Amino acid sequence: MQPAFELGPIDRDGRVVLTFNQPLLAPPFTKEPNVNGSGSVAFSELNVTRDVIDFRYRLRNKEISEDLINYDLIIEDWDMNSLKLRFVFEDPLKVTYGNIFDLGYMEIKNPFLFVSDSTGERLSDQVETMVKVFPKQVSKDVDWQVISSVIKQIFYVFLAITVLFLAFKRHLMGSISDIWVLLYACQMVLYINIYDVYMPANAQEFITSFRRLVEFDWLNPVKYYITFWDRNFRLSDYLSGTGPQPFDTEDQSFNILEELQFYAILTVITISIIIILGIIRTVIICSESKRQWASDKLV
Repeated sequence: MQPAFELGPIDRDGRVVLTFNQPLLAPPFTKEPNVNGSGSVAFSELNVTRDVIDFRYRLRNKEISEDLINYDLIIEDWDMNSLKLRFVFEDPLKVTYGNIFDLGYMEIKNPFLFVSDSTGERLSDQVETMVKVFPKQVSKDVDWQVISSVIKQIFYVFLAITVLFLAFKRHLMGSISDIWVLLYACQMVLYINIYDVYMPANAQEFITSFRRLVEFDWLNPVKYYITFWDRNFRLSDYLSGTGPQPFDTEDQSFNILEELQFYAILTVITISIIIILGIIRTVIICSESKRQWASDKLV
């Protein structure tokens, strides 16, 4: 089988991953600079756009001068399974400035660097142009991983409060019509753009997360099914946010059979709980009736 790869999305730190469809031969480069005089070349010493990947940046916002978009393309890691790149911008806030996404065009320049470990075949000579959009970037002094983790925690807190509030509202007052009105109002606020203003990456990501909340896009059944049936799944890692999170929906392929299995299991569990609660309720009613009958007989 001929080697091929899949280019993932570019994140808000300028990172992007090329995932190979099979293990490839280890690249003839090292992660650390050469200190022993062995002649090997480090990732930091490579001219990526000259030796590995041809890249063109397309600025789509005419209000920004192309002279302001200065960047370096570096290799962060390269192993048998993937190639991890990062775009380091001189001024990240100028990337995708406005509501129109800037684009990146990438092509493999040297197919001989991508050779299958099992068959010895190399990447095809047919040049395939890969196009990816650039999301708004965070500034240099911001750790996107920390911001993303905080946004996820806030999302979970809002989700828990919303579910509990809906449950108590339905149980105590018998109606949730006013809650529906609140959620519809939140949707209108999120989707109606009164002013066309620049929104930084962290605010945009927070609004995207909150939009999932008011749209009831809470569950990803396939990811839940895969996550909780994984033998290596640990509840402590999931709760702490260090393990796989079912709410993460990026790059998750759709499989109707897996989703039906999830809903079937969920339905069986729900029906079982209802039956158990019904049995408990019946036993309690019977016990109360017998107790009342015994009390009346004594009188």
